[in-house]
Amino acid sequence: MSKFVLPFESLRRAQTDIHYKKRLFYKSLFLFLDIYRQYMDQSFPKKEKLKSATLISTLFTEGNSVSKYPLRLVFMEIEETEKIKTAVSVSKRSFKKAVDRNRIKRLMREAYRLNKHLFLNTVKENSLAFMFLYTGKEMPTLEKLNSSMLRIHQKFEDFYALGNSIKHQK
Repeated sequence: MSKFVLPFESLRRAQTDIHYKKRLFYKSLFLFLDIYRQYMDQSFPKKEKLKSATLISTLFTEGNSVSKYPLRLVFMEIEETEKIKTAVSVSKRSFKKAVDRNRIKRLMREAYRLNKHLFLNTVKENSLAFMFLYTGKEMPTLEKLNSSMLRIHQKFEDFYALGNSIKHQK
C-alpha cells in the first residue's frame, strides 16, 4: 500500500526545498561578503583618517614609535569606534616643494591602503591612532614605499606582541 500524494502537495514540498536552498545560498553569500569586507577591504574612507589636531599632538607627546628607514610609525591607543585612524606626513625640511610632499603623501597613503589588512589583523581588540612619517631624503617609488610599509608593519607587530597594553610606554 503506497501512500497517495496529491499533486499540489509534492509541488509545495518542491517549492519549499527550492526556497530553503535559496535561503541557504544567500546566507552563505552574505557571510562571505561580510568576511570579505572585513579582511579584504582596501579602501581608505574618511572615517579612518586622523584629522583631530588635539589627537595628533597627544599622539606625538604620549605615543610610541617604531622606525624602519625611510618610514617612522607613531601610534597610541585611542577611544574610538574605528579600529585604526591614520595620517601621513612629510617633512618640509627635506622636501621644499609642496608638489613633492604631496606626491610622497599620496604614495604613502596608497602603500598603507594596500597593506591595511596587515595592521587590522595585528590590532584585534584595541583602537589605535597611526601617524606615518617619511624620513627619507630622496623621492621614493610606490614599490619602495610598499616594501618599507611591510618592514615597518613587521617591526610594529613585534613591538605590539611584546606588550599588548601600549598605553603610556615610551
